[in-house]
Amino acid sequence: MRTVATLGLIAALIAAAGHAEAQILVGETAPDFTLPASTGGTISLSDFRGKNIVLVEFYHANYGPDCVENLKQRHKDYSHFTELGVVVLAISMDHTYSQTAFAASQGVPYPLLSDYPHGRTVEAYGVGHLEGEAGRLYARPSFFLIDKDGLIRGYWGQRPPNLDEVIAPDPLVSSRPMLEMAQALL
Repeated sequence: MRTVATLGLIAALIAAAGHAEAQILVGETAPDFTLPASTGGTISLSDFRGKNIVLVEFYHANYGPDCVENLKQRHKDYSHFTELGVVVLAISMDHTYSQTAFAASQGVPYPLLSDYPHGRTVEAYGVGHLEGEAGRLYARPSFFLIDKDGLIRGYWGQRPPNLDEVIAPDPLVSSRPMLEMAQALL
């Protein structure tokens, strides 16, 4: 029994070590992505280059209580974002079918983008973490404000992943600092 537990721990450490992520910083160019959207079709970050400021919100999973509350905050402030010309996009590892149902059930007015099944965007932004015995990849709640030139101007969230960290409920993140920074970028 002890050998099985030891082997399981070794396998988990190897999997975590092989799960290296990029660590992008404010001032760097945001990694481009093209992902299926809950609104239909695909959306690319580059679609907005030269046109709009973009707020990219990574969220853990559809229907999670903390994620619902965070998405509701962006929903509540959505008109303020649109007045500033800010495009809001939310990304998770959930399948598009689930996101479409979730968006409809919550009245989410902006696209939810699916990084399922590979998580390349989650990893490119350095916000992924492996969870559970199966080591499934999820996004940590994180926000990136990207200017019209494609540069990251603001970051709010939980990084870097720490293998010793106890996953705790995520705090509700107010839109206020994001709106203030977007206003300053205009």
